[in-house]
Amino acid sequence: MFKFLKVRAKGNTLYWLSLTSGLFILLIWLFISYELKKEHEFIIKTSNSNLQNIVRSFKEHSEDTITNSDELLRIIKFNYEKYGTKDFKTLNAYFQNGVLDMKFFNQVGIIDEQGIYSFSNLPTHPRNPTTSCRTTRPSRSRLTRPNASISHQTCRPGRPSRPS
Repeated sequence: MFKFLKVRAKGNTLYWLSLTSGLFILLIWLFISYELKKEHEFIIKTSNSNLQNIVRSFKEHSEDTITNSDELLRIIKFNYEKYGTKDFKTLNAYFQNGVLDMKFFNQVGIIDEQGIYSFSNLPTHPRNPTTSCRTTRPSRSRLTRPNASISHQTCRPGRPSRPS
């Protein structure tokens, strides 16, 4: 009575085995695609929150830097307008004792109306270097073109001080 089923079962075994294997492979791919989609959404969500944190911290840093530079500028401007170039002892004392916040700046200085660098908070800064375009030298184009200008002004390259 069961001989008929056994004969059919042998023929259908390969069919059912391949159908079951195909179904398992399909379920595995569906599960993997679902997990990948979920992981992708999680990464997008966390990257957006990380970006918002970076934007917030950059905004706070920018506001702190602008506030500190404005404060330094007001203090130096007040001291320069009140005492002029004859007294920088108060400013030097501020910088030496750490009264003014200098963590965002390399150097603070005063350039007067003649273009002379009259004050710097750096102790190794040379006194009174010029920052204006005052050097005059003969033009090289005069040798090749007779109607060219005789001289032109050149500015000193670089900054008057080097950051420490």
